[in-house]
Amino acid sequence: MSVYFLLEGKTEKPIYRNLLRILLPNYSQVNRPEEALENQNYYLFSTEGYPTDPKYLENAIKDVNEFKQYKYLLYCTDAEFLSIEDKIQDIQTRCLAGREEIQCAKLIFVIQNRCIETWLLGNRKAIQENIERKLCQNYINFYDVCNKDPELMDKPDWCQIKSKNAVTRFHKEYLKAIIPKYSKSCPNEVQSKEFLSELINRIQDKPEHLQSFQRLVNFCNSLQN
Repeated sequence: MSVYFLLEGKTEKPIYRNLLRILLPNYSQVNRPEEALENQNYYLFSTEGYPTDPKYLENAIKDVNEFKQYKYLLYCTDAEFLSIEDKIQDIQTRCLAGREEIQCAKLIFVIQNRCIETWLLGNRKAIQENIERKLCQNYINFYDVCNKDPELMDKPDWCQIKSKNAVTRFHKEYLKAIIPKYSKSCPNEVQSKEFLSELINRIQDKPEHLQSFQRLVNFCNSLQN
């Protein structure tokens, strides 16, 4: 079976591409949706950072309805300031109500809680390698993501961000403090096999951590069985 991934932004595409090489080693990526075969292909489409526009999900549904080799459509996006359940409800209300229904494929939501950077904070080696840096130490002193679940992290009183999305933005700042070269537009520092494998190691060691990341891993594992 083939899988269609609808991704939120520029950052997700290279990360998912390299992550799927680990999680789905028997699958291969195609460049256009019509190129997928009945078995073991996946297609990645990025909204380039515009997830609130319902046309992207609508177009993805049209694709999987037309190209019936796709058995799953995964919509991957940040939870941001919402709970996972509320984010799914928001997508269903804003993007699905009154629009074309999905036919043969199954729609699955992968909600990154709170954002893709939250997942990336699960790499314990990256943190341990940089823990001596003073700026990084301030973040570790507030919330030790090596030992605590990054998805449960709030923001400290000293954080100056005041928007409703403040916690998500703080998670991004935390990652930037640990990996100063990290960039959303070119996330070279976090897309290697070695870096992403550490996220998988984390949930194997601490299955109570990174629950939203585990949903993606468990889905991919189910395709291999």
